[in-house]
Amino acid sequence: MFAIGWGDEEDSAGTAERLAMDMFAPVVRSHRITVQQMAMLEPALSETLTNGCVSLIREGMERVIAAGVPEQAARDFLMGHLQIGIAIIFEQLNWQLSEGAVLALSQAKGVLFKEDWHRIFEPDAVLASVRQITGGDVP
Repeated sequence: MFAIGWGDEEDSAGTAERLAMDMFAPVVRSHRITVQQMAMLEPALSETLTNGCVSLIREGMERVIAAGVPEQAARDFLMGHLQIGIAIIFEQLNWQLSEGAVLALSQAKGVLFKEDWHRIFEPDAVLASVRQITGGDVP
């Protein structure tokens, strides 16, 4: 994934792509996107949404451990369910969530997330997040 924020587009593109692919090897695909699109991916999608959800999952695991579930049992159970859930939800497996899981998911969204959670992807919110993280202006 790379975006050219300044400089000569033609001269920079090949160098930036090679650098990104070498830095994050082994990389199967490279994607050229705009700086604004990159800001939607990072920080909005990755740090804000993904890490926020994963942090909440961790807190949930800690609560069940505190309630008496053995730590290793909770970890093993959770890791297995995370892998399968991610594969199903991202359509990497030709499986479906059970009816009970779909019901639990739909009920949980209203409890876990504010109705307008997706505002983190609005341009003003993305820009504010980037400025907070970097302490500066964005091109």
